[in-house]
Amino acid sequence: MKHERDVFAARPIFLGLAALALTVLLGWAIPTWLQAGLVARRQESLPAANPLSAAFGRKVPPSPRLQVNPDRDIAAYRAAQAARLNGYGWVDRRDGIVHIPIERAMAIVADRVEDTR
Repeated sequence: MKHERDVFAARPIFLGLAALALTVLLGWAIPTWLQAGLVARRQESLPAANPLSAAFGRKVPPSPRLQVNPDRDIAAYRAAQAARLNGYGWVDRRDGIVHIPIERAMAIVADRVEDTR
């Protein structure tokens, strides 16, 4: 009677592992080599850098560059606008120009319209 052997042949296993290692190595090496070549070609095709950038470099705008708390800023802005809209004050003291609350201004205009009828 014939039966299967309990021992595996080593040569096909080692050849398969070598082929797998070669495939992994080529799968890493070829894209790396292509990327290096393509990056170099891209750098060559880019226009020259601005000559002023070497002399002056990048300038960062003065601080504060960002709003730290935009919700607080808009609330303060709206409060200032509401105070101006609903309060009394001088626009030009020398010429005698003042601002008055919007409700009062609308009442004055309505009275003038009624008086002209």
